Amino acid sequence: MLFLGSTSVHHASNESVPRRVWNGLRFIGGHEAILLLVLLACIPSITTLGIMPLLPLVARDVLDGNAGTYGLLTAAIGVGSIVGSVVVAVTQHFKPKGWLATIATAAGGAGIIAFAYASSLPLAFTFLLVYGAATGVAQTLTSALVQVLTPPNFQGRVASIYMTTWNVTPIGIMTFGAVAQSTNVAFGIW
Repeated sequence: MLFLGSTSVHHASNESVPRRVWNGLRFIGGHEAILLLVLLACIPSITTLGIMPLLPLVARDVLDGNAGTYGLLTAAIGVGSIVGSVVVAVTQHFKPKGWLATIATAAGGAGIIAFAYASSLPLAFTFLLVYGAATGVAQTLTSALVQVLTPPNFQGRVASIYMTTWNVTPIGIMTFGAVAQSTNVAFGIW
């Protein structure tokens, strides 16, 4: 940050903040591809990201492990995410990027479902690696596509609205936690 030159910010309009947000929402609603990408980004936020608080329970109760086991589970997601981001960079000339993001989102969900039934650390690690890679692909592509498809005068508003897709994660966390508490951890993740 220290090496960045100073820039001046030019405000293109005198619209109020609520009006800018409303216009951003109208823009997204009027552009099917961007709307679908924003909705696609909500799916993992509501579903698969909600399992993160349950990982310590899986490590202890399902895999009979400890803090090291939990560390391996979270590392699998992180390593997978890096692999997924590299896959996006390597496949930059792959044209149907929206479909790739959709397939990756589905693959991430499948990885979590398989993880819910893993009874050994190697299987759990493998399924979380797949989940991390798929999530890396999906998140990288959806955010990049939203930026590329949005004209400059709407990029700030659309990016702000897009980032709110992360704010729905507590819905999944509460749901997974309640189901896990009333049944068991594996069923709560599924």
